[in-house]
Order: sequence, then C-alpha cells, then structure tokens
Amino acid sequence: VALGASSAKQLNCGSCHLENYRGEKGIPRLAGQVPNYLERQISEFKRGVRPHPAIPAAAEKLNDPTIEALAVYFGKLEP
Repeated sequence: VALGASSAKQLNCGSCHLENYRGEKGIPRLAGQVPNYLERQISEFKRGVRPHPAIPAAAEKLNDPTIEALAVYFGKLEP
C-alpha cells in the first residue's frame, strides 16, 4: 500500500482523478476499484493497448510490482 501511495503521488494521478481518486464526470474513479481490474488497465496503458491522456510515458517505466501496488492502494480507498 505504501508503494502504491507513493507511486500514485509521483505519477500525479490526483491531478486528474482528484486528490481522493474518486474522479468526476468524465474522469474515472480509481478509489475502491477491484485491484485485478486496475492492474489490467494500467498494464494495457503501459503496453499501449489502451490510450490514456497522461500516463503512457510514465507507465512505460512501471514494473509489475509497482503496478500491483498501485492497484492494491486504489482498491483499498473508499469509493
């Protein structure tokens, strides 16, 4: 969880998904999502399978343990 929290801060996820990661309107919620779902989505951003307006360059540098940590962190947050 600590690695996920620090990685989310470093990636500046809160700048779009809001500080509580609950998103709004056209911005998806990360908080409370199922970790396996989030892992798959982040991995697809990394591989370029899915487009993302902000994360592609940063996601390329993420390793699997960091992706898993992000997913677990977001999954533990209150939706």
